[in-house]
Amino acid sequence: MWTWASRLLAITLATLGLVWGVWTFPIFWEARGIEATAGLVLQGHRFATSQLVEAAATADARGHSPSVTERRSLAMVQLRLLEDALTNGDRRSLDARFAALARSTADVLEIEPSDSFFWLIYYWYSVNTAGFTPSELKLLEASYDFGPNEGWVAIRRNRLALAVFSQLSPAMAERVMTEFVGMVSSGLIVDAAANLVGPGAPIKSELLARLVVVPIAERERFARYLQDNGIDAAVPGVNLPEKHFY
Repeated sequence: MWTWASRLLAITLATLGLVWGVWTFPIFWEARGIEATAGLVLQGHRFATSQLVEAAATADARGHSPSVTERRSLAMVQLRLLEDALTNGDRRSLDARFAALARSTADVLEIEPSDSFFWLIYYWYSVNTAGFTPSELKLLEASYDFGPNEGWVAIRRNRLALAVFSQLSPAMAERVMTEFVGMVSSGLIVDAAANLVGPGAPIKSELLARLVVVPIAERERFARYLQDNGIDAAVPGVNLPEKHFY
């Protein structure tokens, strides 16, 4: 009796497992599609706009509640679509792209409120659609609160923060300068140099003075990059031989 009961239980569980697998397979397959696309986007892969639109539409149309990974992936694809529209001057699609990014960013933060990258994206979206106001700085501060030492976030964040440096509190200003130093220390010299001569130009001397704590090898590398690109900047403790073009 117990043998037949055990067999019946096993058969029932196997059948339920098969049904569950058949029902959920399309969900997992679609999720893998948007996650794979977002991964390639992060790696710098270029897609045709139509491919990204299709991937986003497929992920957005599913009836189940997506995981945080899926939500992040969809938001990354929406961000790339918006960036492409801005780069290509596609004014007709900008409103829709901004709205889609706002929705997907809010979806991420709804179930992952400690995601520093998407707090930054929410700040960027707000400034680009409504204009900068000091009240928006709380979004930027949230990004620093939840991810103060994330290099890949700093590449975008430091530039945006330096652009509003004069509006920052002393504590936030300190965070931003420390982040710039960290970028140089971590070898992110191309982005750090762009920030130095771009939004960081008004406080260029102060940013350079902060580099005294950076290991000498990285300071020399940074100074060499600046010199090679014709950027006049004195990096503390570094004296490179002058280049002669003759």
